[in-house]
Amino acid sequence: MAIEANDGKPLPLYQKALCGLSAGAIGSSIGSPTNLALIRMQADATLPLEQRRHYKNVFHALYCIVADEGEQVLFRDSSLQLAICPLTGKYPYTGSLDCALKTLKAGGPLKFYIGFPVYCVKIAPHVMMAWIFLNQIQKASKKLGW
Repeated sequence: MAIEANDGKPLPLYQKALCGLSAGAIGSSIGSPTNLALIRMQADATLPLEQRRHYKNVFHALYCIVADEGEQVLFRDSSLQLAICPLTGKYPYTGSLDCALKTLKAGGPLKFYIGFPVYCVKIAPHVMMAWIFLNQIQKASKKLGW
């Protein structure tokens, strides 16, 4: 669609970057709150029974989070927000840079990749299915003359 708006010519780099940034902003505005709800729902199961929030589904979790903490919490960095120390009630980090420096100091550069193998196992099926579907969509669009 963007190429059509550019009279069929390839987009210059700045327009490609703008399209990518726009898509990322839209994706994160949807992904950040739902990721927060997912993490909270998973963490809820690890709490003692009397402390659980008993979320019914993602929409119920989002509703409870907004009702208890306000809308702004949906777009904060969820990794810092969820890492509240249970005894002091404070965040262990003052920001992303502080978190990165403390992580580097605690375990060296490889500490940043500690969850990478698990992530690869988790995301690999999604990537494979996305490639298969993309290939099928491209074949179908060629047949239809799009």
